[in-house]
Amino acid sequence: MPRRSSIGRGGGGDLKRIARVLTATVLVAMAAVLGTGRVFASGVGTEAVANCPTSALDVWLKSEPSAPSSRYYSVEFTNLSQGACSIAGYPRVLGVNLAGARLGIAARRGTEAMPRITLEHGQTAYALLRITVAQVIVPCHLATAAGLRVYPPGQTVSRFVPYPFLTCSRRGQGNLTIRAVRSGDHFARVLRVPRAAASAAKRCKTPGLDVWLNSEVSGATGGLDLKLEFTNLSGHRCTMFGYPGVSWVDLAGRQIGAPGSREPNVPPRVVTLAPGATATAPLRASNVFFMPAPGCNPLLAAGMRVYPPNEKSSRIAPMPLNTCVYGGGLRIRPVEKG
Repeated sequence: MPRRSSIGRGGGGDLKRIARVLTATVLVAMAAVLGTGRVFASGVGTEAVANCPTSALDVWLKSEPSAPSSRYYSVEFTNLSQGACSIAGYPRVLGVNLAGARLGIAARRGTEAMPRITLEHGQTAYALLRITVAQVIVPCHLATAAGLRVYPPGQTVSRFVPYPFLTCSRRGQGNLTIRAVRSGDHFARVLRVPRAAASAAKRCKTPGLDVWLNSEVSGATGGLDLKLEFTNLSGHRCTMFGYPGVSWVDLAGRQIGAPGSREPNVPPRVVTLAPGATATAPLRASNVFFMPAPGCNPLLAAGMRVYPPNEKSSRIAPMPLNTCVYGGGLRIRPVEKG
């Protein structure tokens, strides 16, 4: 006799198995449609990619084509962790002064869909930021911001992005508008770390690097062009990716002026250093002799404090040079091959 199907029998194990399969299928389909990140289907449930914490992200600013009354920027988030993470929603963006105090209100948000984006190691997502020219806003109490304090979506820890601009400083005033994060950058370009490089070499650590400033300065009118150099003394291959943190210091190691700001239009690339090899980061410093004394207050620095990309410990690169107490005038580019 033909075997009868067990479907329809009350309390059968087949019904439970079918229900589990249907549930997993529906969840996978929903994830694909809604962009909720990776989903791993099993008979038990699903697992989504974790949110990107601030500590795993490099946050930087890149200028975009602008209009007469507004300037547009990409606030870019690059995943520097070794695994994948996800990001969705609106960053919280504030203008702040040199002391880190908030100026005006946080960036206003748009009203749009908020897709969840999965970032592999080295990939970038962006949120489009508009800075309206403060002089066209009424009322507006003008003030100069030293940069932006950026909280990635869903995070309570922020990153400071140096970028001086005019803003409105009073309560209820502001000239910032932010949109939800999107994949890649504004031109749909995703920065990818080559998998071979990522797997073959670990990140270069501060203790394994010799850091020094190339003393062959150039530039006469606008500034002084220097080269920050990193030599791998660790004895093994390592990789560098992103921007160093830099600031002038006195003989006691105290910071002079503002820390260096990033050159926003140069995308970072992975640099792999063999033992003894050198990477460089081009640097431009203001020439204090061409700056008004009241707005600069020149002071002789003893050298530069340097944080290699994504490192929390620093080295001092000795180099006596006149700099400004007010401001600082440093512009740093990402590391590149030496």
